[in-house]
Amino acid sequence: MDWKDRFPEEVGAKISEIEKRFPRVETRWVGNRRSKLGDYRPSNEFEPRANITLNKNLDLFVALLVWIHEFAHHITWLEHGRSVAPHGKEWKMNFKSLFEQHFQSFFPEEWEDPLKRYFKNPKATTFSSPSLRQFYTNPAENPNLPTLKELNDGTEFTFRLRSFKRIKKLRTYILCCELNTGRKFRINGACRVEIIPANRA
Repeated sequence: MDWKDRFPEEVGAKISEIEKRFPRVETRWVGNRRSKLGDYRPSNEFEPRANITLNKNLDLFVALLVWIHEFAHHITWLEHGRSVAPHGKEWKMNFKSLFEQHFQSFFPEEWEDPLKRYFKNPKATTFSSPSLRQFYTNPAENPNLPTLKELNDGTEFTFRLRSFKRIKKLRTYILCCELNTGRKFRINGACRVEIIPANRA
């Protein structure tokens, strides 16, 4: 079965059209990951094709937007290689252009205004954006995961698709630092989080 068969026929046809224009990439569904919804790995000397993976538990339009996000990385890589930032202006331009020129008409009406707001300045973590958060429902919280208050200071973890480091306890809340931006946040200590293994940090 082709990975695109999950989408309506007209969406799958449009994806195929884009893949032919920008070849040497393979997309597949993978097991559910709490830390990310999809990712892109460029080709290298050992792997001649780039790879895009999507979490198989995603809703239809969430999965489509994640794929557009990741495929924009592929286009940017083909155009610029490592010479530009992963989520820099080149990627933002390709992401917005790919969506507006080819896929915007497929999304339901209730997505229209939130997507317009989001694409004014697309962020690296698409569904942590306030504009789009309403459309993504996290999988059921795993009761086996530790709470933030159980972690030691300095521990790195993921929470709501973003990566943080615990800094110190503040009473009910825990002061944390987002790894990608360096910004400080107060997160309730009762929230369940996923520890980032040392070999992935």
